[in-house]
Amino acid sequence: MTADKKKKTGAVLVQGGGIAGMQAALDLANSGFKVYLVERSAAIGGMMSHLDKTFPTGDCATCIVSPKLVECARNLNIEILTLSELMDLQGEAGNFTATVRRYPRYVDEDKCTACEQCTDVCPVDIPNHFDRELGTRKAIAKEYAQATPNLFNILKNGHAPCKVTCPANINVQGYIQLIRKKEYVKAVNLIRERDPLSAICGRACNHPCEAVCTRGKLDDPVAIRLLKRFASDKEMELVESGRISLPQEKTPPAGAKRVGIIGAGPAGLTAAADLADRGYAVTVYEAAPAAGGMLRWGIPEYRLPKKILDYEVDLIRRKGVAFKYNCRIGEDLSFARIRKDNDAVFIGVGVQVSRRLGVEGEDKSNIDYGVEFLRQAGDMNNLPAVGRKVVVIGGGNVAVDVARTALRLGAGSVEMVSLEQRQEMPALPEEIAETLEEGIKISNGWGPHRILGNGTVTGIELKRCVSVFDKDGRFSPAYDESTMTTVQADRVIIAIGQSLDKQFISSAGVETERGCFKVDPTTLETSLKGIFAGGDSVSGPASIIQAVGAGKRAAESIGRYLRNEDMRAFRFEDTVKPLSEELLPDISAAEKSPRALTAYLPVSRRQGTFSETEGGLSEEAALAESERCLNCALCSECQECVKACEQNAIDHYMGQREVKLEVGSVILAPGFEEFPAERKGEFGFGRYANVLTSVQFERMLSASGPFDGHVIRRSDGKEAKRIAWIQCVGSRDASCGNEYCSSVCCMVSTKQALVASDHTTGLEASIFYMDIRAHGKDFDQYYERAKNSGNISYIRSMPSRVLQVPGSKDLRLQFYSGAGVMEERDFDLVVLSVGMEAGKSARGAAGRLGISLGEYGFCATDRLSPLSTSRPGVFVAGAFHEPKDIPETVTQASAAASMSMELLAEARNSLISKRVYPDEHDVTDEQARIGVFVCHCGKNIASVVDVERVAEIAAQQPNVVFATHTMYTCADSNLNNIRDMIHKHRLNRIVVASCTPRTHEPIFRDTLREVMGAFRRA
Repeated sequence: MTADKKKKTGAVLVQGGGIAGMQAALDLANSGFKVYLVERSAAIGGMMSHLDKTFPTGDCATCIVSPKLVECARNLNIEILTLSELMDLQGEAGNFTATVRRYPRYVDEDKCTACEQCTDVCPVDIPNHFDRELGTRKAIAKEYAQATPNLFNILKNGHAPCKVTCPANINVQGYIQLIRKKEYVKAVNLIRERDPLSAICGRACNHPCEAVCTRGKLDDPVAIRLLKRFASDKEMELVESGRISLPQEKTPPAGAKRVGIIGAGPAGLTAAADLADRGYAVTVYEAAPAAGGMLRWGIPEYRLPKKILDYEVDLIRRKGVAFKYNCRIGEDLSFARIRKDNDAVFIGVGVQVSRRLGVEGEDKSNIDYGVEFLRQAGDMNNLPAVGRKVVVIGGGNVAVDVARTALRLGAGSVEMVSLEQRQEMPALPEEIAETLEEGIKISNGWGPHRILGNGTVTGIELKRCVSVFDKDGRFSPAYDESTMTTVQADRVIIAIGQSLDKQFISSAGVETERGCFKVDPTTLETSLKGIFAGGDSVSGPASIIQAVGAGKRAAESIGRYLRNEDMRAFRFEDTVKPLSEELLPDISAAEKSPRALTAYLPVSRRQGTFSETEGGLSEEAALAESERCLNCALCSECQECVKACEQNAIDHYMGQREVKLEVGSVILAPGFEEFPAERKGEFGFGRYANVLTSVQFERMLSASGPFDGHVIRRSDGKEAKRIAWIQCVGSRDASCGNEYCSSVCCMVSTKQALVASDHTTGLEASIFYMDIRAHGKDFDQYYERAKNSGNISYIRSMPSRVLQVPGSKDLRLQFYSGAGVMEERDFDLVVLSVGMEAGKSARGAAGRLGISLGEYGFCATDRLSPLSTSRPGVFVAGAFHEPKDIPETVTQASAAASMSMELLAEARNSLISKRVYPDEHDVTDEQARIGVFVCHCGKNIASVVDVERVAEIAAQQPNVVFATHTMYTCADSNLNNIRDMIHKHRLNRIVVASCTPRTHEPIFRDTLREVMGAFRRA
């Protein structure tokens, strides 16, 4: 076969699932062509699915579009590809290869049954874009009630800054949303998926997550650490009260591979917990008599009570982890022996030795060092002595802990000396504030020159520090040694940092770098195969949460190592996707709210006691604080939907993919985007709650919308009686670059005014316009009907701006009347009739496909061939061609379909499938088993008929074996329900009580033919 005789492909790709795309797809499929209906959103239906009524007939938009949705879903020759986009088109007319990108739904389309169990348990409420942010939806939900396909999807934007910044990547948003739903134990379980030290970190974490909290740009960051503590404390309360039990103690599986953990600090404990959960036999070797490392010996009791530490260590032990205490490696047990006894080893010993100053006089008595001082202070049987005047050298958290501990041990006065200025100190701001509150003096900008005294410390001589860091931000203090001062002291405690135990380093035989173990930055494997290290022993002194993160990373590597898997490919950290700046929540519309505060132990009760200083949040405060979360990432990945889904249909790690489709032609019907009303700032959209766009008002009018069809003021929920429409917002306006008319706005406003009049008795409607364009069948009559209604006024004037009246929040418009007189009126609502724009994604697709665009971004065509694009074989239909109404769109879609049919005529019927119905049988002589299905039609029917009562009465009638009521009986999901009920109840007569459009009868009949065979109406 020669190239010019190549057989054409009998398939067409239709980009866009709105009314134009659906009409074109149906025409093609019913004429013998395979159709790929490609839609960027999660469901087909387009703008028409948002509408309440159509003009000029006033028909229910849902009733008009629903049969087309069902027909597309049930047509064997239409393959619907939602969350998809045409990315590339190769070849020529008649024989194209289309590349379609399919974005993740995070729900398996073959498994989802639309049972709604996932939505029921989802804790995340986010603005519902389908309702144009007037209402909320769950992060996992259907796009809208009649969505086709009848599938759920999860909305994700990436991962919130708090999760990305957390060294352990804790799902902060997820556990905060669970707290909001009072699911405290679930919240703690979610935290422990990444941090087994939940209660500990709830008290002692340095919370870097809060520094990047989006809420902080508005007022104050969410109190993330305190919420973690609250949930953890709630769990412990439930255990203590006996309402929940501690986890059952486990033992490792027989034959499990063995992992040795050296060091029971935060890194070691985390790795041990993770590896035990993975089914390994874990043994922790600890030199001290108890687990915790610096958590036990370095953090004072007033910050971290030992009972909290013991509780979480016991939870880890119950996983099957064995602990060997008083086991110092190199003395009590050799490193070689541990390697021999285990299949892999993790070193998490931390840095337990304090650094020396290296100044004159450091050999005198009454000089202590920070870590050793705190370790001794943690032993109630061997408390360190403190003098009358204690000077602490250092500005970090250890120095702060030392100073506050010395005060509690009875020091007469305590003074801290820090190289850094107050704002540079590495200690946490809240810790510094508490230190000052307790009467401890902090001398900033001084460094030790020499320690004074004759054998015993009497004071310390200090020199002025002029800078701590060099121009590259590295620690490199510079001094002015001409400026000296002396501080009297009878005890000096040096807390300037820690380092690894040199004896342990030498016994391990692992390669080191700058005094720490050298590891692979990704896998944390050391120079010895099967030996891993993490935490302070690798990074140097760091935070608890950094050590926890290292423990998680090491456990992942060790698990892969023991299973002989690639330790680098697609690790957990590869799944963490930072949220781009433009996708962060818009804080301009959020209301400010105060951050929750916690109570502290009065200063008068702190000296001489190690009672916990910081109290937790009350339940009321915690719930209020959880409401402050902005849900940056939309879905919080709390995994509640995964647990609820009996079909195992949810996959949070689903990725995008690309598919190749062989098609003969393409029809572009991507529709339009609404003009963003915030660009016309003078009208107050986004600032004033009672200013809406025309699409928002459409959703307000809809019986299935967020307000059940009630016309209200968003500011106070009161019924709106005075409504103004402002025409041509974003159309016929050179100032925003849109000088064209959007064609439909005049009729949309007229329709909305008439419909709103039906919803609200006594409505006063005012439509501000430049001129009325009512061209179309019966459109002018529709306009005249509105004009003569008595409550709708047309005012030929354009208000220059909208002002909100303080107090009442009425909206004030100033305008010139027809007589040229300036008038001023107040309204309850102002509706902005926004124009149409060519969508950004549609323009991008045109660029990729080589399709020419016109001056305003719409598809360019030739006057004599208005549906042919600049690329042969690619046609256009609907509003992407130019702004137009629904009837013209439908007509044009059929025309574009006919052009594809003409091009591919020789390939007709070459790729289609034919529906096979069951054999029909006569049910005339069978005893009647009647099923009754009564439709609410949103509230179009239910607003005048007691639908529930009708169904109850029907159920009591002779031979009725099943009766029910449904929201939209014509929706695909409810048609499937009719089919299921026919099978379940063996129905042979069906009554469907719904609305009257004749388009509905065929879809009900088709449903019956699928399952019943012959069907006779009574």
